Amino acid sequence: AIDGLSTMLSARHPFAIKATRIKADYLDSTDRPNAAKPIYYKVLKMQTAILGTSHPDTIETLNNFGDLLTDNDETVIEGFRCYQTGLDGALKRMDFNHPTPRMLVANMLAVLEEGNIPNSGETLQDLKKLERDQEEAQDYGLS
Repeated sequence: AIDGLSTMLSARHPFAIKATRIKADYLDSTDRPNAAKPIYYKVLKMQTAILGTSHPDTIETLNNFGDLLTDNDETVIEGFRCYQTGLDGALKRMDFNHPTPRMLVANMLAVLEEGNIPNSGETLQDLKKLERDQEEAQDYGLS
């Protein structure tokens, strides 16, 4: 079905790219990360070039690919960078209190708290402070 959609619309059409990403999501969710990884790379390259890093589809791909990469000690830093890039893109389009940036920060915090990234203490503290500051601003009706 994805091949037919890509043929009908062109492989670079946003719907065809998203369908390909869904295939990678499926492969990852069925414990086939090695099959999903090259597809995520391909999708991310196309989305970044066509849609940009602040597009919701690109952010979703960055998050899902980050999830896959942070499950492996050898690629955890690359996965963390996916989360960072996704957060940077998300904050260009939406407020921190939107669920997407909050999810990315939560994912980043989880990776940092596991201690798999060397010299990350300052980044961990900065993210925790950002989260606290936003919660306080929300409590006071400032955001």
